[in-house]
Amino acid sequence: MTEIDRKTENFIRSKIIEHYPDHKMIGEEGITDGDDLSTLEQDDYFWVIDPIDGTTNFSHGLPGYTVSIALVYKQKVIVGVIYDPNLDELFSSERGKGAYLNGKKIPPSKVGQIGGSLIAIGFPSDIETARPKVLRGVQYLGTKCNSIRSFGSATLHMAYVTAGRLEGC
Repeated sequence: MTEIDRKTENFIRSKIIEHYPDHKMIGEEGITDGDDLSTLEQDDYFWVIDPIDGTTNFSHGLPGYTVSIALVYKQKVIVGVIYDPNLDELFSSERGKGAYLNGKKIPPSKVGQIGGSLIAIGFPSDIETARPKVLRGVQYLGTKCNSIRSFGSATLHMAYVTAGRLEGC
């Protein structure tokens, strides 16, 4: 976590507290003071904050990072937003109402076969055990799909799958 992660998360937390003082939060810096996960799960509302998903990209001056925030009510995600500041794209969804990109409804993908799909993949930091497994998966999928991309931000991958730019797999 970088200093900008902390500052961004603190800013987001302050805005949420300003409008929803009774809501709890979980973020990279941890849980709202005085809470633990067991009490947090029992609360009606809590927020999940990733101030910069793709911190490595951000810290190297690369695009491919986002701010993501979700609101959970009675242990179900009811609202989610992913903001890509490089492209000024706001992906949002509300439970039961679909997904949107900059306020416009996102239609479902038309790709129905893996052969025509562009797949997103992430690489775990565990280079001893997990990364070799992922690389074997890349080797297998690479012969089945159109192509594979890694943007360095899991939330950006999810947003792009939702928008039909990538295929989930």
